[in-house]
This record gives sequence, C-alpha cells and structure tokens, in this order.
Amino acid sequence: MRKKMVAIVLLSAASMLYTGCGEKSITQEEYDTVVAERDQYKAELDQIIQEQEEAEKQAELEKEKNESKEYGIGDTWEVEGKFKITVNSVKETDYRNQFDESDPAAVYVINYTYENLGLQELYVTFEESIVDSTGKMATSYPGESEKYAQSVPKGAHCEAESTIAVENPGSFIEYVEVYDDEFNQYKATFNLEVKEK
Repeated sequence: MRKKMVAIVLLSAASMLYTGCGEKSITQEEYDTVVAERDQYKAELDQIIQEQEEAEKQAELEKEKNESKEYGIGDTWEVEGKFKITVNSVKETDYRNQFDESDPAAVYVINYTYENLGLQELYVTFEESIVDSTGKMATSYPGESEKYAQSVPKGAHCEAESTIAVENPGSFIEYVEVYDDEFNQYKATFNLEVKEK
C-alpha cells in the first residue's frame, strides 16, 4: 500500500509538471509552487503511513494482550509493569471437610504467589475456571489452608493457597484472568501436573 501511495503522489507531481510544460515554459515561481505542493503531499503521505504503522502496532499489542499464554508449575506469568503470577506447587490432600456434602475423587491444594508491579490493587484466585483431567469442570473446596488471597497494593506480593475438588483425579487446567486499571483483560492457562503420592 505504501508503494502505491508514493506512486500516486509522484505521478500527480509529474503530471502537474507536464501540464505546466505544455506549450510554454514555466516560471521559476510556478516550478517552486509545484515542488512545494509535491513536498506537502509527500509529508501528508508520510504522516498517513506513520499513523497506519502505529495503528497496526497497537492492534498487534491488543492481540498479544488477549491471547492466552500457557504455563506450568514453577513458571511465572508476567505482564510487564502490571503483575507477576507463579504457581509454586500443587499437592493432593487427604483432608475432607466434615461439613461439605460432596464426595470428590480428589482434593488438591494450589500454592501460588502474585506480585503487583503497577496496578492500583491486585487480587488473584485459583478457584474459578478449573477443568479436570477429563474436561469436566472442577469446583473450589472448603480446605484447611490459612493462606488466603488478599488484595495487594502496588509493590506488594501475596502467597496464597486455593483448594479445589475434582471428580476425576490427575492433572488439571486452570484458566486465569486478570484485569488492569483500564479494564483490559489478560488471560493465561496453567497446565498443572499432579504427581502421584
């Protein structure tokens, strides 16, 4: 597209010069006017090209922001200047809450850390979008951990634990979403491998 626009501008300038040179020669003043107009068109074209390149770059950043990235245990998901999230470990537990009426096949404790790099506040939980080893949705579970997720200000971090219950034991997937101060959404997928006891 850039070459086409440059060609149009150059053809326009050439046709203006040619028209001016028909039967009489042009004066220096007329020539200078044509050259000035050509330079103005070129400057406007350069500005259009620059704006288009910036728009394409912004669109690429938006696409990258909305693409879900994949991580495992020990990997850190970092969005520069905003936050960092790391799943430290996943452990199966024999604990069963006496007041919970469900009978899960397995209960896991996810230990994770998150750090606020530049948001007003950051709160992260690993209890919402969980898919077990067969693709069935898992649920949060009333565990015995006392490491609760907290809202942390800029510059602070939190180590927390989430307890989940699954009907099908084994590795599972956690889909995490974080919103920044402008409500831009960031997504990541944590493939959490569970080792047998």
